[in-house]
Parts: sequence; C-alpha cells; structure tokens
Amino acid sequence: MIVAANDLKKKGVKLIDELIKKGNDIIISVRGKQKYVIVDIDKYEKLKDSEIELAYIEAMKDFKEKDYHTDIEAHIKNIS
Repeated sequence: MIVAANDLKKKGVKLIDELIKKGNDIIISVRGKQKYVIVDIDKYEKLKDSEIELAYIEAMKDFKEKDYHTDIEAHIKNIS
C-alpha cells in the first residue's frame, strides 16, 4: 500500500493502524517518490533476525575458508 506523506500527516497513526491491520506493508511517498516503509514490529524483528543470521552465516563461511586476518595491519590493509 502506498500512502502519500500528506495523507499520513492528516490522518496520522490511525491511518497506519488501519493499514497494518489489513496486513499491508506501508510505503510512504513524498512528492510522488517512494521514500519510507512502515512494517509492524513483528515483521521488523523477523527481518532484523534474518539480517543477523545472514551475517553469521557469511562470517562462518569466511572462517571455514580461512578468509580472515588475525592482525590489525592486515585488517586495515584489507578494508582500505
């Protein structure tokens, strides 16, 4: 569901509650361009958990493939 910032400004949290209850993610458009997304907290927490899990999987892959450095100089060189 796409909502104009003006509608959100006029109707506020009541509008968000109504749309979230329908099971929709809400995209806020500003001057006709999609700019923000509102999701309910449960979905947000699942997304954050997925992000953390993916980072863990990537870190473990690097560890198994020995794709890491144990000294600060090598680390600095790698990120520069």
